[in-house]
Amino acid sequence: MKIKPLIALLTASAMWTASAPMQTLALGKLTSNVSQTDPQKPVTYTLTCLDFNGNVFTKVTVSKNEIIDYSKIDTSTMKEHVDVNTERAFAAWDKTPMTITQNTTIKALSRTAVISLKQYPTIKTYLADKGKIFSNGLKVVITITTQTNTLDKDGKYKETVSATDITSTCTIQPNTLDDAFKNSDKATISVYPIGQNKSIGSYEINYVPNIGDVDDSGDIDGSDAGLILSHYANNGSVEGYVPNELVVKNGDINFDGSVDGSDASLALSFYALRSNNPDMTLDTFLIDCGLHP
Repeated sequence: MKIKPLIALLTASAMWTASAPMQTLALGKLTSNVSQTDPQKPVTYTLTCLDFNGNVFTKVTVSKNEIIDYSKIDTSTMKEHVDVNTERAFAAWDKTPMTITQNTTIKALSRTAVISLKQYPTIKTYLADKGKIFSNGLKVVITITTQTNTLDKDGKYKETVSATDITSTCTIQPNTLDDAFKNSDKATISVYPIGQNKSIGSYEINYVPNIGDVDDSGDIDGSDAGLILSHYANNGSVEGYVPNELVVKNGDINFDGSVDGSDASLALSFYALRSNNPDMTLDTFLIDCGLHP
């Protein structure tokens, strides 16, 4: 699904138009020292609208007793990108008097959205250079902070805060090991909200080749299981035993710090399961076993 901009606050509307008949100033008895007021000239006041930074956004001329329609003030352009992951836009006015009897200033309240990468994927080491990159553990959140027209004891606007998990609408790039490890055993993975071209965070992954392949055949099979089991039986019990270098380097399949019978069992299980599922990788196998580093 496409992700929308961080804040979809209000649709654009037409600029201000007067909605009520204008009133005229009632004249009393004039003295010779008072200038005569034009009975045809309506009484008007200025409604000054400030943006959420305190700058003048627009000024509206309002007639006496005119009902003010605030929806006619186009606030669609009142937004700013504070930084790559933060957007601020119009939320409401701090006050909305129905009519005004003097020049009046109102100020916009803001709604600020911050998108943040709260948690990176847990899997950063891969034992295969083909297949998908796992996003297990990834957590991305949008936090919305909205000013209200209620002031606290320090005269600042009180705020409401809400958070929404948008992990399911995010993607990682590159998303395959084939692309990530095309030129190196290390790669940088970036996280994007779908439809956005700016990353909200990145992390490093690395490829550890040949785990489980202790006979250097390019595959993991019964031969590897046998060599690992033989090493486990002879290591420390046979005088003068010289361990096979590849067994020591690649034989610790469960990453518990030793090469033993459990590694031999894993190698044999992986070989048996992959015979029925050729697309299975050592990564997916160890994830299913709850043993992935």
